[in-house]
Amino acid sequence: MNNDGKMERELIAELESAYQKMHEMKAQLNDHGHREGNETERRQTMSEVRDSEIRYRRLFEAAKDGILILDADSGAITDANPYIREILGYSPKDLIGKRLWEIGAFFDVVASKAAFEELKRKEYIRYENLPLQTKDGQLCEVEFISNVYLIDLKKVIQCNIRNITERRRAEEALHESEERYRRLFETAQDGILLLDVESGAITDANPFLLEMLGYAKEDLIGKRIWEIRAFINRAASKSAFEELQKNGYIRYEDLPLETKDGQSREVEFVSNVYLVGGKKVVQCNIRNITDRKKAEGTMRESEERYRRLFETAQDGILLLDAESSAITDANPFLIKMLGYAKNDLIGKRLWEISAFKDWEASKSAFEELQHKGYIRYEDLPLETKDGQKRQVEFVSNVYLVNGKKVIQCNIRDITQRKWLEEDRQKLMDKLQEALSHIKELSGLLPICSYCKKIRNDKGYWQVLEGYIIEHSDATFTHGICDDCAKVYFPDYGQANHKKHTGTKL
Repeated sequence: MNNDGKMERELIAELESAYQKMHEMKAQLNDHGHREGNETERRQTMSEVRDSEIRYRRLFEAAKDGILILDADSGAITDANPYIREILGYSPKDLIGKRLWEIGAFFDVVASKAAFEELKRKEYIRYENLPLQTKDGQLCEVEFISNVYLIDLKKVIQCNIRNITERRRAEEALHESEERYRRLFETAQDGILLLDVESGAITDANPFLLEMLGYAKEDLIGKRIWEIRAFINRAASKSAFEELQKNGYIRYEDLPLETKDGQSREVEFVSNVYLVGGKKVVQCNIRNITDRKKAEGTMRESEERYRRLFETAQDGILLLDAESSAITDANPFLIKMLGYAKNDLIGKRLWEISAFKDWEASKSAFEELQHKGYIRYEDLPLETKDGQKRQVEFVSNVYLVNGKKVIQCNIRDITQRKWLEEDRQKLMDKLQEALSHIKELSGLLPICSYCKKIRNDKGYWQVLEGYIIEHSDATFTHGICDDCAKVYFPDYGQANHKKHTGTKL
């Protein structure tokens, strides 16, 4: 029973006692009036009656519960205290002489005739959460207690009406809060254990923890945390628990636990002590960070691989802050290629380094890179610290690292390649010049089948010898073959025609 209930019973008893005492005094006074006696005694009795009436009225008027006094036979209200107006909005005048079921607040509720008959028969009735309606139509939750007692051998009904609207709201808010907590507890993606702070015994465990460690709930409830294999000799040791009791808080960043079937789990373990209903409770939040630890390990491996590539790359690499354009890192190949020490580069912007001063990576080019996220130069002339010329291929792009923009510049030394390309071009030029002096006949030549003239590009028929001389570096000498000699020189002997001296055209 709560304190409100106890106070209410005490108030009812006190009012009944005062009311009965007052009427007993009146009875004694009447008795003194009917028989002769001591005047002093009569006056004393009258004084006690007045005192009793004053005490009762003070209690009645000052009570922070609504109080109605009813005639037990008729059900008519004979008295009502002022607080009834605070609860229901009715003044005592609105109520005196009426029966409960004639008042709108009680219509069809406890004050029905049937309920009134039950009250007369049992002499007690109680309603824990009774919804009544005030005079202005608002709903009001009340606790209604009514009982019957005798005054001058006549039954009187006293109804105590306590407004519990705020209490009910607080209870509902508490219930909602508990529901929210329970939903959070049941659906949390962290394991949660609740422990008794005195004994260390587990009082509750949420589903996520059971799934994470592979235990059934009954495997845990009632046991102390150091009695469970998963926690043995670790955070749940007796000494750690004693530290928690003393300090009210304990935390382990990377705690290795073991599931029921022997698998390893990395967890973040946070435990603290707080009050619930005046009693200390230990809550342990256990977050599974196995995947995070694996991801961190993978990230470290990735960073190590990147660092090895960065350090051993046969291209120069610069890393820049995308906002300030300051150089944040430079790999060994770049340092060797340009002859700068690393300290000469870190913190400076590209256009502040002499190697880059005269090229398009000026502030405007850098702004273009920031805007487009990519820029490329095929043949970029740079100068080393000691003044040597270098031809480079320069590619720069922007990407995100941990949500922050970073610029990476890849700088490939193509000086040797450019020299080879220049040498090759010189050789090609010489060959082309040599070829320009060579004339060549090719393709199909239209020739007359009879006279053997050739048709030239202009459509004229040209003597064969003249066409070849014109289109090549060849020259002709003329002679006569044996067959033609027989035909054209029949008078000469066979031997005389075997050789002839040729003349130049």
